[in-house]
Amino acid sequence: MDSDNSILPETNNNSILKRNFKIIGAICVIAIVIASFYVLVYSDNSGIDPEFAKENAFLPEANLQYWYVSYLTDTSLYNFEVYLKNSDTEYIITGSDGNPYTLTFYDEGDKTYAKLEGENVESPPEEISIHFDIKSFIPTDPFTSIPETVGYVYLDEIYLLFSAWENEGVENQQLAYGMSSIAEAVGKQVQDLDKIMIQEIDDQNYVDIYENKIGTPTKPVIYLMTEPAGAYKNNIVIPFDGLIILEMPNYEEIRLFSLLVGEIIAPSSTGGTG
Repeated sequence: MDSDNSILPETNNNSILKRNFKIIGAICVIAIVIASFYVLVYSDNSGIDPEFAKENAFLPEANLQYWYVSYLTDTSLYNFEVYLKNSDTEYIITGSDGNPYTLTFYDEGDKTYAKLEGENVESPPEEISIHFDIKSFIPTDPFTSIPETVGYVYLDEIYLLFSAWENEGVENQQLAYGMSSIAEAVGKQVQDLDKIMIQEIDDQNYVDIYENKIGTPTKPVIYLMTEPAGAYKNNIVIPFDGLIILEMPNYEEIRLFSLLVGEIIAPSSTGGTG
């Protein structure tokens, strides 16, 4: 009896030990599987997908604060605050007298005209060279915020980005003229020209803007977006502080548009506005 009783506890201990080893082994296997899963997931998602960044980097951080429609005649650049937009060519604007007016753009032959109409008022059509919208989602008027962004005293760097056409024809020649005009205006505001970075936009730029590494008050971005990158209408858009997007789908208008943008960036004493 004594010898039998001495064997039973040892057998039970072995069984318990084997069972514990199996449990520990199973836990280790599960831990390895879980660890492998996390390594796989986090290694695959350690960086931002450039396509995701491209779709989300320019999203406004607030509601629309300012909206102007601008057009250039032979004598002046007119800027009117938009109250309502009925179509791509018809706006309800606020005049300098505070009253609403209907502003209509229309083509006649190879020329474009602007016409203002109000209650008991109708101005004769004026031939114009270009018209565009200015939309800002920050609380400062764009005619103030744009030069302030470029001339910020604590500027580290400023990025002048552009999207080019695939060919090397007249489209990119006009783009080069446009970027030169913008760079010249920026150079008037930036004290250290070495802080100006000019390049074609790439995937890393989209990611950096999305991650707030650039496109900030100390590292602002001015991006000339052309038709290949999705520009569809003449626009200046400020989605958040530090990012200015210049949309220009028609290469034939880039040069003139960039000159006008340059006048906003670094206003001259000869620039006329209405």
